[in-house]
Amino acid sequence: MTAMGEDPFAIHMLIQSTEKLLIDLAKKRSVALAFDWEDVIKPEYKQEFFKFHRETYNFLKHADKDTADLPVHNIAERNAVALAMAIENYLTMFGTITEHMRIYRFFMRFWKPKWFLSSMDASIPSEKREFFNDAMTVLRGATPVEFFKALIENPTSNETFRRERNADVSDGIQFYSTPLENLNR
Repeated sequence: MTAMGEDPFAIHMLIQSTEKLLIDLAKKRSVALAFDWEDVIKPEYKQEFFKFHRETYNFLKHADKDTADLPVHNIAERNAVALAMAIENYLTMFGTITEHMRIYRFFMRFWKPKWFLSSMDASIPSEKREFFNDAMTVLRGATPVEFFKALIENPTSNETFRRERNADVSDGIQFYSTPLENLNR
């Protein structure tokens, strides 16, 4: 959804839910996450921090109880950062990532290279360096949607991404491919 530039509110709900799920699961399994807000916020400020951090999420979940203005502060960029953190936490929890996550990690390292300990290009083999540098020049002028489209349409990423996406949506194939008149039978 992020790669396609879809509704940032729907994305926000999914990312916040994912973040909370990973934090709760890590606590249950006694696993230290790559990013756990509880580890870096002073105890006396945790309540205030989480109120702010989950403000939009809680508004969207409980709008019937809180009729104040929708608290939106640069939601697309906040979503992008929170998704990157969730991916790193997923990797910490499960020791692996999906092709979707791999592509997103590449995006984040390209967008915010100073945030990361190692440089992307340090992992590029010398025989692919020229191709990589040319691709980076083109991608620097791309929007996030164009960036993801270029990566997803890349022949080396495409097949793995396509297989993974097909597996992801397989549960809905029967429903979405069945004529309406046959769904009630």
